[in-house]
Amino acid sequence: MRCNNCGWPNNPAGSQRCEKCNAPLNGSIGSDNISGSDQPINGTIFTPPSGQPYVDVPHEASTGKPDAANIPSVCKCGYPLSLGSVMCPNCHQPVLPNASDPAPSTPPQQPAPGRRGTIDPFSNGGGFFDSCKLTPIVNPGEAKPAPLSFSGTTVLNRGNVDPNNMTITSREQAELTCRDGKWYLKDKSDQQTTFVRKKGEIELEEGDIILIGNKRFVFGK
Repeated sequence: MRCNNCGWPNNPAGSQRCEKCNAPLNGSIGSDNISGSDQPINGTIFTPPSGQPYVDVPHEASTGKPDAANIPSVCKCGYPLSLGSVMCPNCHQPVLPNASDPAPSTPPQQPAPGRRGTIDPFSNGGGFFDSCKLTPIVNPGEAKPAPLSFSGTTVLNRGNVDPNNMTITSREQAELTCRDGKWYLKDKSDQQTTFVRKKGEIELEEGDIILIGNKRFVFGK
């Protein structure tokens, strides 16, 4: 008789349980059905996985086996298992109790909606060093204004340096640029009125303008 649980063709005839999966053969349907009828006799009923031990016939529910509560109803491969099975008839893997199944891994926590993860301050090559400040120098007795803060590449003009100073062009007076942690200043004014009073020694290049007092000079070799 062919087992309706695993499909194994059992011999000899008259066996009560399958030789392969130990499932009851009473009512199994196959080409060698001993009932001689096309209708099942108390046939095995397959149901969707319920998390409870799989029962082929009513008397199986009271076998008294100590592990009955821990035997899964469906193998990990998806094949239904009978109560007390120790090996899956389909994939031939041992049937492990539910208590021995590995715990599902905890998915990583995602940031709350509207919030972003921590940003590496050095990821764009700048970080804390791509900003600078220009502190105005005032005459004695005058209130000291707040420093001017700039970051990245900035074009300096009258609007962002000193709105009421007509000696600064309103278009492009100079350009501040940060490269590799170093700051560079380039004059962009039409009248070349951007100067740097450098502390210490400085290398001069052809065409540099030197301001001495209120007198300007062009350097040449």
